[in-house]
Amino acid sequence: MSAPRSNVVAVQPIRLEDIEAFLEVCIDTLGRLAALMNAIQEISPEDSDAARHADTGWHGACWMEGAARLILEQLQKGGVQR
Repeated sequence: MSAPRSNVVAVQPIRLEDIEAFLEVCIDTLGRLAALMNAIQEISPEDSDAARHADTGWHGACWMEGAARLILEQLQKGGVQR
C-alpha cells in the first residue's frame, strides 16, 4: 500500500490579469442575476414572498456588481497594495 497523497499545492502569486478577468466575470454574472431577480419581481404578485425575495436578491446583486466594478476600476488604475 502506498503512502497517502498530499493535497498541498505550492502557492504561487496570482496574476493581476487573472484577478481582472475574475472580476469581469463577477460583474457580468451579477448583472444577469439582477436582471433575473427584476424579472421575477415583475411577474410576482405584489407583496408576495417571491416578490420580496426577488427584491432582496436584486438589491444584493446590484450592490455586489457595483462593488466588483469599483474594485476592478481601482485595480486597473494601479491601486493594489500588499
